[in-house]
Amino acid sequence: VIRMDVDTVTAKEGYYHILKEFQDGKADILVGTQMIAKGHDFGNVTVVGILEMDRQLFRCDYMSAEKTFQLATQVSGRAGRADKKGRVILQTFCPYHYVYHFVHKSDYEGFYDKELNVRAGTKFPPFAKLLRIMFLGKDHDKIKEAIKPIYLDIKALQNTYGEFLHFKASEALLGRAKSTLRYNVIVRMENSQFDKILGEIYNIIDKYPSDDVSIFVEIDPHDIS
Repeated sequence: VIRMDVDTVTAKEGYYHILKEFQDGKADILVGTQMIAKGHDFGNVTVVGILEMDRQLFRCDYMSAEKTFQLATQVSGRAGRADKKGRVILQTFCPYHYVYHFVHKSDYEGFYDKELNVRAGTKFPPFAKLLRIMFLGKDHDKIKEAIKPIYLDIKALQNTYGEFLHFKASEALLGRAKSTLRYNVIVRMENSQFDKILGEIYNIIDKYPSDDVSIFVEIDPHDIS
């Protein structure tokens, strides 16, 4: 068994050496993270196992279904690439989820149509724009102090441009990264609003500089944890 992840691939050439060992038949099993998912062509690989796929599927990310489909399809493609048949075993608690249905059938177009329909119904990109304003600092009170005027000024924009699809300020799901505290203001708005409002939001943020809090803006973030 050979293992490949960020702990075992330490040197610059480590990635190449591990794959070379596996290619040369020095191990029968390669265990690893997403870094072994794509781009490798091993003729003798006949079985691929994908563990805990639901962790990707149920992330706090409007693109989670798309990423799950991509990853599962890429990993599955490692099996049976030569003249030997391949088998894929995927671990899930939700075997009837539509993503796995389309993965099983390798149906790219079917998944695209389904996912586009879901996005249209839930008003997520590309049918709306998502904006995350992230506040990072060491002190809860100072972060809340920094958020308040920005939040109120952005809220007031609705008097001019109409109500947003979604508007909320809260502690991030991942509330602390190491010693840094994390808070979000999330704005989801119609595409027609976005270009008019974005500049105003940047101006609002610039109005309230803080020595204790860092503020970042992300447009259509892929993960809002």
